[in-house]
Amino acid sequence: MTSSSIELPGATFTPPDTDSAARARTGIRLELSSRAPAFLRMHLGRAAARVALCAGVDAITLALVWFGRVILSHPGRCAVGLWEFVVATIVGLGLLGCYGSGDQRHRSGALARAAGVGAVLAFWARLWIHPIAVLPALAGLWFVTAVALIVARRGTRRLVRAVARSHGHIARAVVIGSAAQAVELIDHPALGETPWCHLDAFFDPADRADQPMCTELGHLIRTHRIDTVIIADRLDTRVFSLVLDAAITAGCQVLSFPRVAPTPTVCPHVVWREGAPVVELTRPGAIGTRLVIKRAMDIACSSVALVLLAPVFAAIALLIRLQSDGPVLFRQTRIGQGGRPFRIVKFRTMCRGADAQRNALADQSVYRDRRLFKVPSDPRVTRLGAVLRRTSLDELPQFWNVLVGDMALVGPRPPMPGEVARYEAKDYARFDVKPGLTGPWQVSGRSAIHDFDEVVRMETSYIRRWSLWLDLTLLLRTVPAVFSGRGAH
Repeated sequence: MTSSSIELPGATFTPPDTDSAARARTGIRLELSSRAPAFLRMHLGRAAARVALCAGVDAITLALVWFGRVILSHPGRCAVGLWEFVVATIVGLGLLGCYGSGDQRHRSGALARAAGVGAVLAFWARLWIHPIAVLPALAGLWFVTAVALIVARRGTRRLVRAVARSHGHIARAVVIGSAAQAVELIDHPALGETPWCHLDAFFDPADRADQPMCTELGHLIRTHRIDTVIIADRLDTRVFSLVLDAAITAGCQVLSFPRVAPTPTVCPHVVWREGAPVVELTRPGAIGTRLVIKRAMDIACSSVALVLLAPVFAAIALLIRLQSDGPVLFRQTRIGQGGRPFRIVKFRTMCRGADAQRNALADQSVYRDRRLFKVPSDPRVTRLGAVLRRTSLDELPQFWNVLVGDMALVGPRPPMPGEVARYEAKDYARFDVKPGLTGPWQVSGRSAIHDFDEVVRMETSYIRRWSLWLDLTLLLRTVPAVFSGRGAH
């Protein structure tokens, strides 16, 4: 058997020579087994420390929320005791997996739902006695608690990252797979910015006999004090069984990294079929019940907005007619969900014949990429139009597009057909959901972001992580983005 040396950033492994492997073959499994209890205690200690830290931060945060309500409201109106509130919310956090080892404990949606569960549990008895009087207090407590928990968890996460990075309190991992798989794994999203493990070594089981492979892997685990084994890709049944046996014997945590879906809007979920785990690949936006809820929210909000903003619409329409000739509303073909064209509605902000001048102004666009177009100080824009654009008031008629179903409140912005003609295959992920009145691009700076690939990355990330809470967050972030005028032309 030929030995080879494999290098990764910060890690090098050269298999021991054949004689050393043969001498150690009989004892390596016992050595791995003897160290297993210590590593199992280490994994348990990490989990306990994680839960204790999160629970401690949560308890302090919840206590501050409770005392804040006591100070700001009349004592008689604070219908929930301190411990009652703290325990109920921590139970809600536990029920929704906010103390687990994955990303769930940091997700805003899960924390908000847990805050709601905690508020309901705390007010449960009073809800049956005085439901009308209790509901406003419950809703207020829910909102304040959700915001406080999200802020506290994000702050704690950043602190833990900084401490882990500086003190090296992270897992030591070995990657099992071919060299090509190991290189791909370095760029895996799960190993992005989170320093939860360090790739200390690499092991390629290809073309190795069973016993030498077990011996070499055992030596690697022992000498590098490996506590986590990462399986980079599919292994045949024999190799997988041997690797799993060595890792479990040594008390290592075993993780399998499936390939990343080539379509960025596809999310994997583990489901059980006849007692066996199966990875199901789904599009978040294709989940029926959530689509119904999102559509109901779009209809309700757009209807209310059109009624409440009617006086504003009338005032803007009058100003447009007084300042320049032409229609009040501007209609333009855009591309929506599934590549379907529709007519977007906006207040007219340009002079007559503006579309005919677009090609002549292409070189003045703030974007070098022709898939985007925006000209600062556009000569076609009227004086009133510049104000409407800067304040985003020209977008208000699009509530009608939301109401009739062409658009949603939140989603990717709808491009023009000429822009779509220049798209690459990966860019079509924008059309997996309905375009939005606002979205991640708008709240992140709009025209201040010049890289179209960055725009697509933000929008596909939104589609992949979509939730009602994320939509609400983007809607709330839209307000300061509009008032600041950052990136608006």
